[in-house]
Amino acid sequence: MKKNLIWAAVFAAAAMICAAIWFLLPRHSGASVGIWQNGELIKTIDLSAVTSEYELTVEYEGRKNVIRVGPGRIEVLEADCPDGTCVKRGELSSGRTPIVCLPNRLVIRYMDSPGGVDAVAGGAG
Repeated sequence: MKKNLIWAAVFAAAAMICAAIWFLLPRHSGASVGIWQNGELIKTIDLSAVTSEYELTVEYEGRKNVIRVGPGRIEVLEADCPDGTCVKRGELSSGRTPIVCLPNRLVIRYMDSPGGVDAVAGGAG
């Protein structure tokens, strides 16, 4: 009985720590998104100014990414890369995790994301 009480206390403490970390993580606060290709900023979009949905195509060495932009959101709709990770990623929702297509050297992230080295793509922020 005493052993179960100890495990319950450990579990409750771990759950409280996880909840505290979740609430303390920085959230996205801006609406400007940057699209980088091969480490160069090629387009900036203010998602708060977008009034209707549209698509844009970004090409790299014969391959392409089709990006869907809508009011307050952006995502990669189609990609000519082997694994399609950027498409599976879905909409950009966090300032901490960009949309990345390594084969096409494409990175989409909020402009107010922390600078420095991008650990996912290896490029400068």
